Amino acid sequence: MKNSVDPPASFLALKPLYKLSELERLVHISRYRLWRLFEEHSVKCISAGRVSYVPLSEIKEKIPTLWRSLCTAIEGSRMASRALRS
Repeated sequence: MKNSVDPPASFLALKPLYKLSELERLVHISRYRLWRLFEEHSVKCISAGRVSYVPLSEIKEKIPTLWRSLCTAIEGSRMASRALRS
């Protein structure tokens, strides 16, 4: 049985676009704070219906500290999933 707290394996890869909800879970920041952060740094989000997507290129270019946090979180998740498989 899978733990509902752990993100799915497909979520652990770097992708060109992330849902706002995925970023929220990955970096442990509320949706409201992420929106404010994106507004402060003029990060452009893409909306499709009710879902908002954020291009990683925007984050990498405009919020380097968040970019480093994402890379660290993804790498940590990969290492943890490898350890569980061993």
